[in-house]
Amino acid sequence: VLGGRGGLGGAVARRLGRDAPLLIGYFSKPDRAHAAVAEIEAGGGRAEARQVDLRDPASVEGFLAAAAGKGDGLGGIASMSGAAFPMCALTDASHEEFRKVIETEVFGTFNLLKAGVPLLKQAGGGPILLFLTTAVLRTMDYDGMNSVPKAAMAMMLRHVAREAGRDNIRI
Repeated sequence: VLGGRGGLGGAVARRLGRDAPLLIGYFSKPDRAHAAVAEIEAGGGRAEARQVDLRDPASVEGFLAAAAGKGDGLGGIASMSGAAFPMCALTDASHEEFRKVIETEVFGTFNLLKAGVPLLKQAGGGPILLFLTTAVLRTMDYDGMNSVPKAAMAMMLRHVAREAGRDNIRI
């Protein structure tokens, strides 16, 4: 589970942590990730937290390999993570802000799918859950930094669903 320390992500992590060992990935704020682990364990689940940088393929591969080692292979992937972005007109964002969002969300999703799909195949399949936004279906003022990368993520998920569905990988 990536991004399993906040509101929706925390709820998903708590629910999943009741049924299977859970590895919570975080990029920053380790105290919040470890608090989520403590909450899951207090509810009778098993969890652990580990830092991961979605922009770095080796970091993602290491995280998913560690998750796969917690039980009988990788049981699934859930990601509610995302980069912070400014609420501004798309063309008012700086090159650096745009690059950070694209690298984290678009390249991060690619890294997650590239490393995760083979592990799920080895395990006989499993779910991939990525939280996106309804902004992929419409436009809103000052929301391009959110909707543009999420639209790319949605298209990647559509392709992986088509290509990996035969291996019992569900999106």
